[in-house]
Amino acid sequence: MSIWWLVVPTLIYLFLTHNVLNTVVLAAIAVGLHVALTRPEVPVSAKPYVPLLQTVAVFVFFGGNIVVLGIVVAAGAAVYSQRDALFRALEPWWQIQQRMSPTTRRVIAVIASLIVGYWFGGQASGNEWTYTFLSMVIATIITFLLVFTPPSHSTSGGLT
Repeated sequence: MSIWWLVVPTLIYLFLTHNVLNTVVLAAIAVGLHVALTRPEVPVSAKPYVPLLQTVAVFVFFGGNIVVLGIVVAAGAAVYSQRDALFRALEPWWQIQQRMSPTTRRVIAVIASLIVGYWFGGQASGNEWTYTFLSMVIATIITFLLVFTPPSHSTSGGLT
């Protein structure tokens, strides 16, 4: 990841809020993260993901709920660790999905994502950033399930 993963979220925050003090704090966090990338204490395997912490900081500065973010990250880690079993469990869905045309799957994915976004937008009432984040996560999952078919689903029962 490039330096843009540190700069762009900070600039978006400044553009949307015009809050100079918080932007300076976010810029300081970005500098700290950039310095952390040069430190030998940070594991090499973690270094590509360090700049993403700037996006998390901006999300929290916008009023996003850190607990919700933590739950989504934990769920993502759990899904990743159980991905083979999950792909095997989704085999019936892959079979149904394969019978649909790619255009139909894409149209359904867009419509379902719009419905999810509309519902979450109606529920926000003061928690806009948290609901936007949840809406994006759920819409991404729906789109993935409707558009993506693993190429090896019928031969190995999952991705390897």
